Amino acid sequence: ILLALLNDTGQTYLPELFIKSRVLKLTEEFLNNLCRHGLKSMPEFANHKDFNALVNVENLITKESTKEFPSIETLAKAAYMSESKLKKLFKKAYGMAIYQYYQKNRMHKAKELLNSRKHSISQVGLMLGYQNMSNFSAAFKKEFCCLPSQFKQAV
Repeated sequence: ILLALLNDTGQTYLPELFIKSRVLKLTEEFLNNLCRHGLKSMPEFANHKDFNALVNVENLITKESTKEFPSIETLAKAAYMSESKLKKLFKKAYGMAIYQYYQKNRMHKAKELLNSRKHSISQVGLMLGYQNMSNFSAAFKKEFCCLPSQFKQAV
């Protein structure tokens, strides 16, 4: 369903209706899958305070993707929990370490900026806080299996 949406060349008679119907179908499939598997695979939290703290930490690291990564100590203070508890709960909830999540989000922001074609590769790297463009290229390649220049050429 998602591929049909992404590969649509706009040649359908009613493109807006097509997109809406595909999004509704995708939502239906997601909800059916959730009902089939239930919430068993979702992490459980001891309390809502921990859940809210994780959401707060996630907001801090995703909204500040252009700034330097805050220390675990800073994030733990913001979450009102120990560093070890924060790391453990974050990994349980998001399936990856905090910095890994930050980096993944940062690279998706880079992809979005490159897709817009408004900025050069160097500008995007600088906007995301990279002083060294080879580090930016290496991080981009690690996430998307291609260099930013290859990605930009393909877009």
